[in-house]
Amino acid sequence: MLHFFAEFLFHCVVRGFFALLSPRLKEKTVPGGVATHYFRQRAILLQEHPTGPCDLFSSRFAGEAVGRSAEAWPVYEAMGPHTKAPEEVPLFFLGQINVGELPFVPESLKGLALISIFVDPEFRNPERCLVRAYESIDGLVALPAPLGVTPRAPCAMDFEMCEDAPCVRDPALADFSEGVRELVSSHHVLASKIGCYVSFFQDPPLGYLENHPAKPKFCLQLFAIEGLKVGWVDAGAFYLARGTAPGHTHEWFCDIQFH
Repeated sequence: MLHFFAEFLFHCVVRGFFALLSPRLKEKTVPGGVATHYFRQRAILLQEHPTGPCDLFSSRFAGEAVGRSAEAWPVYEAMGPHTKAPEEVPLFFLGQINVGELPFVPESLKGLALISIFVDPEFRNPERCLVRAYESIDGLVALPAPLGVTPRAPCAMDFEMCEDAPCVRDPALADFSEGVRELVSSHHVLASKIGCYVSFFQDPPLGYLENHPAKPKFCLQLFAIEGLKVGWVDAGAFYLARGTAPGHTHEWFCDIQFH
């Protein structure tokens, strides 16, 4: 108990120290160790667990999708390769996260019991993405797969709590010296994870949402999923954010980046 109180007190002192600094002096006066403690936060590593148990409502990649009985498998419209007419193409069921199985509930997932994620079957177009979020699993049933779609074998998810910090190109570190940026970013978790700081290859993922009225907050990033043989274009990543502004918490936003 004493240890946790001391750590809490330390973080309060650090944050108070930052509050007293002017933005112009920040990069000159803040020691790297202080900046590191200020930025480090909890995150959840998300890994594949091929031999882990899978049931209808467990956290897993692929397998059977669930939903309300009135919901249908999501599709998008594309021009048929032979008919040259619009056709409905089923989205790919990427997986689901049972929030109750997480080691802690990040702010971006509070109030939810389960999220179900469908993506572009070619794993490259973020506009072909649908997230269905449920406040309870009561009443959810297995969704019948569309004709011609065979769900892939499920692969369980495994979660582990970790500490994360911004990556070196994160705008949060823009005012700091190169040495401080490198020290802080050495604690960045470059892996599939839930919550905390996003990793990126080009411009900040979901950066186009910076002034969006929904005030989206980063929620999830996924790199290649080996068990499903799913990759995002050229060794890229998939990103998910949720709206946080009042009246917008039902809105979800996706992005895909690659080298």
